[in-house]
Amino acid sequence: MTFPIIRVLNRMGIRPDVLGPEKRSLLWSSGLLCKRYIGYPLDDFGYDHNPAISSFSDAFVDLLNEVHRHGGYDVVLPVDYTVMLPLSVHHERLAPAIRLTPFLDEPKLRALNDKWQFSRLLLDLGIPQPQTRLLDGHQDPAAIDLPFPVIVKPTNRGGGSGIRTLQTPEALAQHVRDAGLDLTRSPLLCQQWLPGRDLQVFVLATHGRLRAWSMCYMDRSGAREFVTDAHVLGHCERLVAETQYHGPGLVDVRYDPTASRIGFLEINLRFPASTFYHYLAGVNHVELALLAGLGEADAFAFAPTAARHVTRSASEALLSKLNQLTARPHRFA
Repeated sequence: MTFPIIRVLNRMGIRPDVLGPEKRSLLWSSGLLCKRYIGYPLDDFGYDHNPAISSFSDAFVDLLNEVHRHGGYDVVLPVDYTVMLPLSVHHERLAPAIRLTPFLDEPKLRALNDKWQFSRLLLDLGIPQPQTRLLDGHQDPAAIDLPFPVIVKPTNRGGGSGIRTLQTPEALAQHVRDAGLDLTRSPLLCQQWLPGRDLQVFVLATHGRLRAWSMCYMDRSGAREFVTDAHVLGHCERLVAETQYHGPGLVDVRYDPTASRIGFLEINLRFPASTFYHYLAGVNHVELALLAGLGEADAFAFAPTAARHVTRSASEALLSKLNQLTARPHRFA
């Protein structure tokens, strides 16, 4: 998730210092992307390799304090909730001089990360979603009252982990058995599958105020189709206001053009992997986050992006591929 943000910063003429897990990649250590890469061993700072919300201990906050003391940075940008969570939990340990770009506090981060709680929130707010049930061990999966096919997913994982599309009640029951799932301890979200296209809405808000947004379909790998849908935007504005959302987020929506039907799915509480595309389309969410961290969010001149297709250049695609091939992935237990 760091890579697209760095590329936006590079386009802005900024080569930042990056604090991240130890890497062997020359792409990072060469100085091409950042001025300095400060690597640390994951396990030494309490990283728990949890497929839900992996996090660090308070030692990570002490590490950030030490790095900041030597670097004297203007602002620090937490990239995803792996870092946001310990900064929120152990915020009292943060040096007063550190200025951070916006992110959610711990209770909201945990609640919105839980797909079942998010579904209940959508229901309360009257925001459309697919028919949704929770498989928690108290019912027979084969008897679930949903139209098939369905999509099942863990309630608190990200990155597509554990998602399956199943065609029949029998296939759902078989999936639970084959995967050895203990639904009492780890429930599954089960949703009606909607035909259509996946619409991504990138929002950046401060204390419930939507500061910038952009939305797109993924045409194919390396390309995005940017659009404006006032109906979807209205729901996003309400979601941001009702939750007092603070920071970046990517709202996943399913749109069925044949039935003019939309269904909100989930919200990713971080900068998305598509951040660079949104920048190319004309909305610099990274700049807004930096200005907000400096207390200057009102200086950001936001204008909605026009309907357009955006494609990465060949050189950007090559850099992205090199990053994917050389970055060391986090292992989950």
